[in-house]
Amino acid sequence: MDCQLIKKTVKMKKYISTISFTKITLLVFMLFSTLVNAQTDLPEAPLDEPAAAPIDGYVLVLAAVGFVFVFFRLRALMSQENSQVK
Repeated sequence: MDCQLIKKTVKMKKYISTISFTKITLLVFMLFSTLVNAQTDLPEAPLDEPAAAPIDGYVLVLAAVGFVFVFFRLRALMSQENSQVK
């Protein structure tokens, strides 16, 4: 009985920390991704042309590498968790 209670408590702590981390991440993302348009038409303003960042060509490559890393990391964590349960 005590073992099951401990496992449930550990699981609950994991879910609470995951939810908290998700909330904080979303809050930070929303704070830094808002657009501020104070004044749209300035008479003396130069034309706004988007600058090409040097990373523009590698965004998809970096996203793919990130997904592969997450996949391997989750797989390692799951295998470690399964070996501890048995």
